[in-house]
Amino acid sequence: MKWKGILLGVLLIGSFAFARVEKKYDDFDGTLTVKSSIDKFCSPWCNVIFGKTQHRNRTISWTLSFIRMEASRYWPFSAISIEIKVKSRIGEEVKEEIFEAQNIDTGIYRGYMSSGMWKISDELQERILNASEVTIRVYSINSPAETWLVPEKILKEWKGVINVFDEEINKQKQKAEEGE
Repeated sequence: MKWKGILLGVLLIGSFAFARVEKKYDDFDGTLTVKSSIDKFCSPWCNVIFGKTQHRNRTISWTLSFIRMEASRYWPFSAISIEIKVKSRIGEEVKEEIFEAQNIDTGIYRGYMSSGMWKISDELQERILNASEVTIRVYSINSPAETWLVPEKILKEWKGVINVFDEEINKQKQKAEEGE
């Protein structure tokens, strides 16, 4: 009976983790990357990655990646932009804006796994931080487009990545200033 309680506890704890937030600082080139990798609650995708990288020259880039597995056929991502609708509530007013994210890379790997990566603008990243709802439309070469409403819990994770990254940048700047 005790093991059933332990198993239930493990399952409940696991169900609250929506993303793996990873922080990586590369001492070799001074690159700092923070990303959220989601592999639950993101159907039809098997993985969604939202991340930000600060490069050695202090330029910052945001990316959004989708990975999809199909058992019976390819679902190749189109090399065109994806559309991202961001809904914000400002007082009583609801504002909807549609942004396009530029395609960086698409590929098909080992059978029926396909991936796509898109560049996210700084403006879109700021809108996501203040969004009440985000919907993404992703295009395929040989299938209808998929429209995905980002679950509220995942949207909160993304906002956390944005905030964590800003805190990490401030820590790195402070370390650099103390070293001088």
